Amino acid sequence: MLIHLYLISLLFYGALSQEDNNYFLNRRGNQLLMNEKPFRSVGVNKHELLDFYVADLMGGNLDSSLSEARNSLDMLQDLGVDTIRVRASQFWPAQIEKTYLAEENRKIFWQRFDIMLEDCSERSIRIIPTIAWHIGAWVDLAHESLEDFVRNPYSLSRKMLNDWIRDLVSRYKDSSII
Repeated sequence: MLIHLYLISLLFYGALSQEDNNYFLNRRGNQLLMNEKPFRSVGVNKHELLDFYVADLMGGNLDSSLSEARNSLDMLQDLGVDTIRVRASQFWPAQIEKTYLAEENRKIFWQRFDIMLEDCSERSIRIIPTIAWHIGAWVDLAHESLEDFVRNPYSLSRKMLNDWIRDLVSRYKDSSII
């Protein structure tokens, strides 16, 4: 939520140059533009999309799960949806532990995230990744309290989340689909 508010404030309060076309969105006065055309988007929440791409890491069938994900994306494309908001990590602590945190699965996790982005791109669907959908998951993984997370910038839960954010942002900072 804070990241979304920050982006909006950058757009409307002038931090993004009107002449700079390197951003996903630009502005002219109070008009948002994408590729020099007025920005219009039809979007939905598809928070569970990533789950389909890592189904096998969670004990599911990857082939049927990918087929279901792609069918869902096809339907969204047919409906004119061009933007979806997704969870960028798993929801439950045990899921994060099995996907991103498990050293043997981390590379697979990022490969699957790449495939998810490719599938969206093939359908001209952009994504808005919610970086920390469930803060409590990171707190639980570190066996700390939410108070530790909020008050202590050196807490293990804060470090874990910061590492996650760094990995995600550095990997996809130049992606045109995000």
